[in-house]
Amino acid sequence: MSRENEIKSGIDIGIRFSLKKKPPTANKRGFTLLEIILSVSILALLVSVIFSIMSSSIGLSSIVIQEQENTRTLAAQSAYLKEVLESIPSQAKVALEENEHQLQKLTIHYPSTTFPSGGQLHFAEQLILEVLPQSEGKVQLHLLLSNQDPEFAEVDSLKNPKELKIIIFDNYNHLEWRVYSTLDQEWLTEWDLQSQKPNQIQLHQKLYLYEASTFQHFWVP
Repeated sequence: MSRENEIKSGIDIGIRFSLKKKPPTANKRGFTLLEIILSVSILALLVSVIFSIMSSSIGLSSIVIQEQENTRTLAAQSAYLKEVLESIPSQAKVALEENEHQLQKLTIHYPSTTFPSGGQLHFAEQLILEVLPQSEGKVQLHLLLSNQDPEFAEVDSLKNPKELKIIIFDNYNHLEWRVYSTLDQEWLTEWDLQSQKPNQIQLHQKLYLYEASTFQHFWVP
């Protein structure tokens, strides 16, 4: 074979080889619609879970803050009520009866002493602690101070209105007075004015419907 024929044969073989060889194809396939839908669904689920956790945390924080505020308010109200009842002199008369709303009214007759309110002292001849109804079955405790001593109005250092009303407990589910009878050795929900003054008074209170009642004890001088 001549040199020229060898060259032609080599060229033919190269051409045939190059024609048979296929160029590599790049894998550039895009996302399918199903893959996109699944990705969006998973992202939406994650966002929903995160939002739910954040909302729960914020709600829990609000509940804790409200509970702390209720506790502080209750402590202040209870301290004031204790101060009022323990200021009653020994000669005062006590009556516990049902009021027109079928709730209770605790009346201290002729205490003839001063009671604190709003940073000032108030003189009263009659002190009434009455449970009154509110909307949605709630009740509140009113304190009524009545002055019947005109001579006391001349004392400049003491505020002396004819009548002073204060709301001590508000939006409670239950409030009930009881007095202790040493004769019967039991707690009573009624007390006659002519009876001997009880040495203990108890207030049953329930702020929320689902919680158990709490009790406040007051020693009467």
